[in-house]
Amino acid sequence: NYNLTTDRNNEFRFVAISDTRFGSKQQQLSILNDIYCKAYEMGYRNIIHCGNLTEGLFSISDVYADTVFLDGTLRQVDYIIRKYPKIDGMKTYFITGVKDEKHLKSNKIDIGKRISDARDDMIFLGYNSCMLNIDNTSMLILNSKLGKTYTVSYRAQQQVDSFRSEDKPDVLLYGGLLQMEKFNYRSVNCISVPSICGTTKEMNDKRYSNTIGAWYITIRNDDNGNFKSISAMDSVYYSTNK
Repeated sequence: NYNLTTDRNNEFRFVAISDTRFGSKQQQLSILNDIYCKAYEMGYRNIIHCGNLTEGLFSISDVYADTVFLDGTLRQVDYIIRKYPKIDGMKTYFITGVKDEKHLKSNKIDIGKRISDARDDMIFLGYNSCMLNIDNTSMLILNSKLGKTYTVSYRAQQQVDSFRSEDKPDVLLYGGLLQMEKFNYRSVNCISVPSICGTTKEMNDKRYSNTIGAWYITIRNDDNGNFKSISAMDSVYYSTNK
């Protein structure tokens, strides 16, 4: 759990991103920088990253070993610390995803804590999920450990179906699915967060469609701090940089 507050207008404005996949030859640092600059110009000061900061690790014999240009945990972490966008006054709240877990499993290195310790503007919220409380509004940030399905809404619906009525969050931010979707199900506002990485060989082989972009989101609470409404504007990038 992590707590934040709304502004004097009872609003919390943020940009939702996911799957930057640093270390991959398909990473899109220029698009990430563009999102941060546009967000700042539009008055957004909070970024929420829904996991998979890195492409993770592949063994030397893995068919995807040659798809990364940073092939070690420390090299990927150092790259993020040096290259991840930093603008005075902006904060990035992030969870680690299933790709990032490979560093912990293989090398016993917690990259979330390492990055957060080195960057005071990057706040580590936890492994794969975090319940973010914005006054009395609850927002679950989640990174999928499951593969994509035929319908884009299915994974989020499955997740909401698993909640007891009293445990349902007001908002579900779902990263790791490489897709962009927003809908309401069982009174939960479900938002699938797209990637900021070009289509990798692994994505191609698994026949994953890959949407690149970000959500610009505003949560509005009432005067008692309870959830009132949410609006989300999508921003899609149709061309990547080689």
